[in-house]
Amino acid sequence: MNHSIKQAYDSFGLLRLSLIGLVLANAIYALLRSMLASPAAAEHSAKWMENLAVIVPTLAPLLLVGIFFDYLMSKVRAADAEGDLRAQFLLISRVELWAMLFLILSWIPFFVTLY
Repeated sequence: MNHSIKQAYDSFGLLRLSLIGLVLANAIYALLRSMLASPAAAEHSAKWMENLAVIVPTLAPLLLVGIFFDYLMSKVRAADAEGDLRAQFLLISRVELWAMLFLILSWIPFFVTLY
């Protein structure tokens, strides 16, 4: 593994990377769902796909709140830190902000159709 990639991995931490990964997977599911939604596909879907179609949209707001709290904590830690540690927390907060934006934009079409 490249030294800079390992250093970035270590600075984010496993839990934060897992949260960002879940957010990105949830957002990608929303995009794929909107692109592949058709009545013919719904007739041939398996029972677990129907359950997934119910569970994943309810996870989107929960993941949004979770990553928002982590974003706030990164900003608080950046305000207290100096030097390289401050730059590390600012990078983390920027990545989380982009992940939140991607999650929101990917689920807007679904939630608009509910209203």
